[in-house]
Amino acid sequence: VATTFRVVGLLLEGATEPRKGSGPGRFAKGLEKFVYEHIREDYFLPVLQANLKAGARSGLAEDLLFALQPLDPSKFPQSAELIQHELALATRCGTPCTSGRLVALIRTAGRWALLEPVIGSLCERLLAAAGRLGMRQRAGDETTSAIAVAEALLQDADSRGLALASSTEAFAAVADGITGAFRKACSAGFDEMEAMVGQKGAQASLLGPAAQTWPRMVGLLVRMALHLEHR
Repeated sequence: VATTFRVVGLLLEGATEPRKGSGPGRFAKGLEKFVYEHIREDYFLPVLQANLKAGARSGLAEDLLFALQPLDPSKFPQSAELIQHELALATRCGTPCTSGRLVALIRTAGRWALLEPVIGSLCERLLAAAGRLGMRQRAGDETTSAIAVAEALLQDADSRGLALASSTEAFAAVADGITGAFRKACSAGFDEMEAMVGQKGAQASLLGPAAQTWPRMVGLLVRMALHLEHR
């Protein structure tokens, strides 16, 4: 089944005429009628829903999403809503999601012109996470979830290009927010370490309880800054 989805995706992609900007390509008039008569939402939606459930790691959802990417989302409104819902869950509440699945969801959302609300929410959550880390608070699931989605977004070249083109200022604000938070956390950490000099058994952490999360956040900052500078 997975192989069939991949083959169908390749055939559909090859049969479309590219469209400028975001959105799916277009089929020739006669082919379009054939495609949408034989690919109907009620045929595949239960499969997509079942395989997007937490814990379903067969990879079938990723292959099905690949097959759907060249198609017109206006023909599949429930699927479009499901994709946005899954990305919102992955961003805010730590729903188990592999990197491959995140990339597949983001790539499909990009092709279907569904990324804008996802990016807005993601940038808000990254700024909030940076604020908490800057105050040297422990990173929660919402922080690691937002980082994971941002990493997947930057990993896919097409989605990254669409996101940065439409939300350059938002991503620049996130980069500035992370930079300021890191400076603030380090400054507080140095003050704490200085205050503990000479105290027996005292232990200080430069970055506080979120020390294990900061490497991912800084890595995200570097990648984001490089892509923003390149643009």
